[in-house]
Amino acid sequence: MSQYESDLEECSAFVNEISTGKSIVKGAAAGAAIGAVLEAVTDGSRGRRDATETGAIAGGAKSGIRAVQEKEQIVKRCLRGRGYRVLN
Repeated sequence: MSQYESDLEECSAFVNEISTGKSIVKGAAAGAAIGAVLEAVTDGSRGRRDATETGAIAGGAKSGIRAVQEKEQIVKRCLRGRGYRVLN
């Protein structure tokens, strides 16, 4: 069990070196761009006035979730590479 804990700690340390900040920023920028297009198409009507902000938040959140899922997959692959059987 102590070997597993050591391996898990090493795999987790490796994945923590991967930056998710850039991914979240890119997602927020893409969401904001889509929101800006929606605002332009609707002539900035009251119902769509905050589309840029909403798009930025949604895009950033989606990218953040994707980054966390990717990190989980990397830890699983790291453990499999060390001979462990990962169930999920």
